[in-house]
Amino acid sequence: TSFSQKKDELKDLEQYSDSTFITTLSIDQDNQRNALNEVKNLLDKQDLNVTDKDSLTDAVSALYSNEAQVLILNQNYVSMITDTEEYASFSSDTRVLYTIKIASDVSVATSDTELTTQPFSIFFAGNDQEGELSLTGRTDVVMIVTVNPTSHQILISSFPRDSFVPNPAYNNQPDKLTHLGLSGLQNTMTELSSLLGTPINNYVLVNFTTFRTIIDALGGIDVDNPFAFDSDQFGPHYEFAEGTIHLDSVYALAYARERYHLPNGDFDRNMHQQLIMKAIISKLTSSAVITKFDSLLTALKGTFLTNLTDSSIYALCQKQLDENISWNIVNYHIEGTTGTSVCASAGSTPLSIVLPYANQISFVSSEIDKVEAGETITQQDLPDGSGVLVEPVGSSSTVSNSNEYYEENQNTNQNQYPEQQVPQQNTNTNSSSGNASNDQPAATPDQNNEVVPTNEPVTPSDNGSANNGDNSGNNGGSESDSGNASGAGTDGSTAG
Repeated sequence: TSFSQKKDELKDLEQYSDSTFITTLSIDQDNQRNALNEVKNLLDKQDLNVTDKDSLTDAVSALYSNEAQVLILNQNYVSMITDTEEYASFSSDTRVLYTIKIASDVSVATSDTELTTQPFSIFFAGNDQEGELSLTGRTDVVMIVTVNPTSHQILISSFPRDSFVPNPAYNNQPDKLTHLGLSGLQNTMTELSSLLGTPINNYVLVNFTTFRTIIDALGGIDVDNPFAFDSDQFGPHYEFAEGTIHLDSVYALAYARERYHLPNGDFDRNMHQQLIMKAIISKLTSSAVITKFDSLLTALKGTFLTNLTDSSIYALCQKQLDENISWNIVNYHIEGTTGTSVCASAGSTPLSIVLPYANQISFVSSEIDKVEAGETITQQDLPDGSGVLVEPVGSSSTVSNSNEYYEENQNTNQNQYPEQQVPQQNTNTNSSSGNASNDQPAATPDQNNEVVPTNEPVTPSDNGSANNGDNSGNNGGSESDSGNASGAGTDGSTAG
């Protein structure tokens, strides 16, 4: 942002110096306090009018009702607001008054994993942002890839993004799995390690923008699509035929994100994402690509963050080139039942959740153990789901069988829980035909555009926001060509 732009933003903010500012200290305390103090200093007003709310929903409601005029909001939380049906138009209803960039110490240690001789697991995370990559934010794709380079086994395991699990950053209070990343990627990795009973110390992070770049660099991918469907959720109308289909970057992103036109909703979206991962692995290990891996890595520079070192990545590529390995790939996506619950990172308002089946998690954990031990595994059906990890808290609706819920609501309110599309069938899609987990990232505003609602139609002169966030250089996140990591953090916003 240029100096003149910041000067104009400050003038906007000064117009609200006598207004009431909304905070949510119980949800994002450090960033909120830092941003609030910065606003007080900018306005030279230490007695600023402030009202604090217990949840994001309460905070946004206060803004819309004009109980207060300015909302201090971490940009990472915008998509949590727009995912709710009531405030889906939040971004267009509001504007940013001022953006405050706050340094963050969120980091992940550089990995010392040697990829060519010992088994390892990598957390592949996808967030719902465009633009710059960040180690802080929702992870709407949650996929673990376990590799044994000597037995040539690969196991892809994935969770629904709304899985209800303990959140280490909130004293293990239950939360949505996708929200764990709001406290940093390491927070998610810590919980995944606990859930699966194996260390998850390595990660690769992409977002919408970089995903498209990666697919383009590969020249597209070929996916064995299990059933035909249409998609019009993300712009143009797309048609996907049954059978082997070629996907360019635009179609691949739509394929990975679609859920509303799939028979099993969000679970089928997880399946599609696993199919894409399998296609990427197949393309990367093909003779046409692996012989050019040096130039490919150069082309992919900056398209992902990882804590793996350059030397370990190159060594694995060289092993593939020397041995022409044919990998045995098995994949499972964990399912669950749907419901609502209070979530640790979101305050007191119940949100849609998925209660992942405890016995399916145990099954996948045992398969990971087998891969790490060098055993040969084959694709199987996941066991019929049973058991939960944690019980819902303050649930406003009965946790129900997915099929029963769908049949009761398909003609009334199909999207009652926008964050978690309820499956339409109870079909077990974890079959030997190859499955993937269907976690779609939701579209979000520009990273530097935090927004704030008003009870009147917004015009350039009557509403705005100031952004609070945690923009950071995050140690441990690295671009593809650097062994160390540094990824940009996220901007948040004060909105009014």
